[in-house]
Amino acid sequence: MKTENLRWWAAGVFASLAILQAVKWGAMGLAVQGPLLLLLVIGLVVAGFRDTLPFRNHFLFVFAYGSVFLLMWAFGNPGVELAVGRTWVATVGGLVALAGVLIWNLKGRQDFKWLLAFIGATGFGLLIAFICGPNGGPDWMHNFFMRVWNLEPEEWEIAHKAVAMIRKSLHFLGYGLAALCTAVMAYRVRKNVWRSALFGIAWPLPIAIFDESQQQLSAVRTGQVWDVLLDLAGMVTFLAAFVIWNLRKEKYNYEE
Repeated sequence: MKTENLRWWAAGVFASLAILQAVKWGAMGLAVQGPLLLLLVIGLVVAGFRDTLPFRNHFLFVFAYGSVFLLMWAFGNPGVELAVGRTWVATVGGLVALAGVLIWNLKGRQDFKWLLAFIGATGFGLLIAFICGPNGGPDWMHNFFMRVWNLEPEEWEIAHKAVAMIRKSLHFLGYGLAALCTAVMAYRVRKNVWRSALFGIAWPLPIAIFDESQQQLSAVRTGQVWDVLLDLAGMVTFLAAFVIWNLRKEKYNYEE
C-alpha cells in the first residue's frame, strides 16, 4: 500500500474506532474506554501528519499495538470491569487489521525472517498482557497435574513442585526467546550485533517488570523480583548465543 493511502486508511480506522467508543461509551467499562479513546485520538492526530513527521508509520503501529495491549490486559484481569461484547470484538478486530497492514508496510524489503521475529516479539507482549493477571496463575496447572497423576490431596506438594519447575523454566525460555526475536528483528535492519542485542533487552525487560508489578496487585498471585532476574537471565543467555553466532558469521564472511 502506498504511504499516502496508508496514512488515510489508518486515519479512517482510528477515527471509526474513536467514534465507536464515543457512541458506545460505557459498553466496555469506563476504566478501559477512557485510556483507549485517548490512544485512538492520538493515533488519529499522528495519521494526520504528512511525511514531515519522522517514523510516522512506526508511531501509528505503536498506538495501534498499545490499544490492543490495553484491551488484552483488561480481558485477562477480572478486576477490571470489562464487558466483552460486540464493541470489544469490533475494536480489537479493527486494530489488529490496522496493525497487520502497518507491519506489512514496515516490512518493506525485509525478508520473512524479520516478519516472523517481529510477530514473535510483539505477540509475546500481548500474551503477557493477558496472563499477567489472575488468569495466569498456577492453580489450573496444579489441578491438571493432580488429575493426570491421580494424586491424593495430601500429595499436593508433588504437583506444586512440578508446576514451580515448569513455570520457572517458561520464564527463562519465554523471555529468552522474546529477546532473541527482538534482536533478530533489529539485526536484519541495521546489521549491528551489539546494538541489536541491547534492543533485545530493551523490549522484553519492561514487559517482565510490568508482569511482576501486575501480579503484586493481584489477590491470588505474588510478583517477585527473583522472577524478573530469572527473565533477565534468559534474555542474557539467548542474546549471548545470538552475539557469538553473528560475530563468528561476520568474521567468517570477512575472511572470505
